[in-house]
Parts: sequence; C-alpha cells; structure tokens
Amino acid sequence: MHTENDCKALTKCKNCGGPHRSDSHKCLARPTRSGGPTKEQLKTFRTVGEREYQAVARAKAAEQKALASEDNILIWVGWCSGMSSGPVFQVESG
Repeated sequence: MHTENDCKALTKCKNCGGPHRSDSHKCLARPTRSGGPTKEQLKTFRTVGEREYQAVARAKAAEQKALASEDNILIWVGWCSGMSSGPVFQVESG
C-alpha cells in the first residue's frame, strides 16, 4: 500500500466520475445540505464526468508516450569508415 502523495493513478470523483476529488466544489453531483441532484441530473453529470476523465486520461497517456519516445531517440554522430563526407546520424525510436 502507498500514501496518497505517492499514488500515480489519476484522480477520479466517486460522485460523477470526473477528473477531480469527490469533495471538490467542481463536482455537480456532490451531495449538499439541501439535498442532492435528481436521478436524471446524476445520470447526466456522470456521463459528462466520465467523458472529462477519459479526456484527461488520454491526454496524460499521450504526454507519457511522447516523453517515452523522446527518451528512446538516440542520435549518434560519428564518422563512418571510408566516408569523409561528414557526420552520420542514426535515429532509433521506440
């Protein structure tokens, strides 16, 4: 088990499924003193929240993939034997 600070998982609201904490004021589905949203409203809030969460998850995955491929690119500059024309670039990607 790990602490909340060490957790690498994306934050996901238990009320609406959005990319925020369940006690966030951004959450439209969170319970209030005057009562919660209706079933129809909850259904809409959860649909929207899940879409927002998936968008954040896709963006984060794309960012991580870009960083990983950037780290895997190896540029090697050297002279080939028998060639005097200049440096040779070798690019490898993951």
